[in-house]
Formats: sequence, C-alpha cells, structure tokens
Amino acid sequence: MRWPTSEPPEIHLLTRFLAQLKRRASNYGAFICPPHLLRGSAVVTTSGIFGARLHSTDMNSISTSSTSAITSSGRVCAVVVTFRRPECLCECLSGLQSQTRPVDHILVVDNASGDGTPDLVAREFAGVEVVVLPENGGGAGGFYEGMKRAHEAGFEWIWVMDDDGVPARDCLEQMMAYAAPMTAMVPLQQDSDGRQYGFFLWRGHNVDVTEEIVRAGQARQGAFPFAFVGPLMSRDIIDQVGLPNPEFFIWFDDWEFALRIRLKTRARIVAVPKALFYHDFGGKSVERRFLGRTTRRSAQQPWKTYYETRNQLYTFTRTRKRPRELWFYARNQIKPLIGDILFEPDRFERVRLRFKGVFDGLFGRLGKRVEPTASKK
Repeated sequence: MRWPTSEPPEIHLLTRFLAQLKRRASNYGAFICPPHLLRGSAVVTTSGIFGARLHSTDMNSISTSSTSAITSSGRVCAVVVTFRRPECLCECLSGLQSQTRPVDHILVVDNASGDGTPDLVAREFAGVEVVVLPENGGGAGGFYEGMKRAHEAGFEWIWVMDDDGVPARDCLEQMMAYAAPMTAMVPLQQDSDGRQYGFFLWRGHNVDVTEEIVRAGQARQGAFPFAFVGPLMSRDIIDQVGLPNPEFFIWFDDWEFALRIRLKTRARIVAVPKALFYHDFGGKSVERRFLGRTTRRSAQQPWKTYYETRNQLYTFTRTRKRPRELWFYARNQIKPLIGDILFEPDRFERVRLRFKGVFDGLFGRLGKRVEPTASKK
C-alpha cells in the first residue's frame, strides 16, 4: 500500500485508531450531551462495557466566560432537609452562612422531628427560615416541599442538600461560575477519610467517573445523574420536569429526578470538581462472618433496603421503560440478596423486605409503606 506523501504512515494509523475508539464508545452509550450543547469536539474512550475513562479532551470543558452575568448573579435559595440530627444541621447551616458567595436565603425543612429544631435554628442562625412538616415525609417529601416553596418564591437558583453534608466555603462560588439557563451544577463529594466521589454517568446503571474528572481538574459537561448532596439547579429545570416524587419517601428520589431531566429536557449538567461538599456516604460498616469467611457489610437498616428496591424498580418500569436498565437492576439485586442470606443475622427480615420492595415496585405501590425502625438483631 502506498501512503500519501502529505500524511506519514504513523499519522494515518493514529487517525484511524482514534476514529475506531470513537465509534466503539458510541456503541457503549457515549455520555456526550446533545449536539446543540456541545462546545468543541469530544472523544470518549472506555475501559470495558461496564467502565469509562476520561482524558482531558473526552468531555466538554465549560468556560466561565460563556456564562451570563445576569444569570450568575441570580438569587440562590439553599434547601436543607433535616430529621432529628441537630448537630449535623448546625454544621450544615454554619457552612452555608460562611460561603464566599453569600446564599440569599436558607430554607430548612423539618420532617416533623419533634426535637426542638425550629427553636434551635431561631436561636443560633438568624435569618434562616424553618418549615415544619405535619408528619415525616422522608427525604423525598422534604425535598418536594422545600424545592416547591423555593420555586414558588421566585428564586433563580435552588441548592439542595441533606443535613449531614457541609459545603466548603467556596462551594457555591465555584458552581455559580458556570451558571447559565437550564443548567444544574454538581459538586465533588469528600468523606471524612478524604475519599472523593459523586460524579457518575448513566448507562443503564451508574458508572463512577469521579477519579477521571478530578484528575482532569476542570469542570465537565455531560449526562451526569446526581444525588441531592449539594447540586445547584436553575429554576427553569423545575419548570420543565416538575419536582421530586414525594411518594418515594426515601431513596432514589434524587436519581429519578436527575434521570427525568435527561429524559425530558436538553439541560446541561456540569460536574464541578473544584466545588467541594463534605459528606459521608453509606454510614458505618460492620464485620460479618459466615463459614469462616469475613466480610464488611453496610450497617444499613432493612427498611431502607425496601425503599431502595421498590423505588428503583418503579422508576425503571414506569419512568424509564428500558430493558437494559431492568437487566442491570435484576443483576444488581442478586449479589446483595445473596449477601443478606449468608451474612446478616436478620436475613429473613431483609429478604422479606427486599421481595416486598420488588412486589410493590412492580404494582406501583408507593408512599410510606414500611416504618423506619431499627433492625431486630
């Protein structure tokens, strides 16, 4: 074969190789935003069908100079949902009131704690509004009510979080640098051991790309689902997709909301690695033994497993309706089910609640159907 004199063989081979990588990436569900949102080209490489790897040119870099000064100066309302964790709430509110870009309003949604939370907030944090719900609606009910009130009050930006997270002092400032219409910004989460997480892509299941984005050191625009752990969103997103489903009670209400954004809008979601949000995910772990084998298991209560199982299945059968996602859901249920049977002393309760979650998810039975109680160990 004769090579064109204007293109050396090694350059020709490199061009073909990069084109092949791009074609393969698209076959695995590339995570680039729709063409009308792109600024420049993007190349995606993958590390197998279940993984993803980014390079500095893989996703779109977001330039702060492209944002509107009017949009970035819009009023921000922070919505904090709390339930019987006054110490955590105080740390969270202290972090919010210490922001380098001041928060315009802070709204605390008290999920009927009954522990004096409103009095504590009034005494320690001047200017913070507290709404007390008549009953515990779970995280889903709390975020529904808080985001609804912030939206109705006309705030341009809504910043949502649980009471057990604390934003770094410049967290809001870092995210607002990328403010634009129809945009949600997601901060980087860091636990008390210094581990960082929180950036995922959705390919029928979540793919963790936190390390790649942090290594790149720049904000990236892509199809990122997110938890309600510090995301900042423009009000026009709620105009189009509505509010979180309060009938979920807890668990997956945030991911369902984020996946709905992808399904119903062309909003851009920006991962901002320089916006740090301190949060411990998953709580404590415990050591379990079975037939001489030792493993560490999450100390999550069985009743939470019910809501996780039910709400995910409801989302995949009602909102999403994609066979690929149902397959990943079924696959991801098998391993924890086996773990419950082998390692948990309350295995029968856990298995019963997991199957109840499957049954209720299939038949659309939402709401608060299992009481939040301690495990009978």
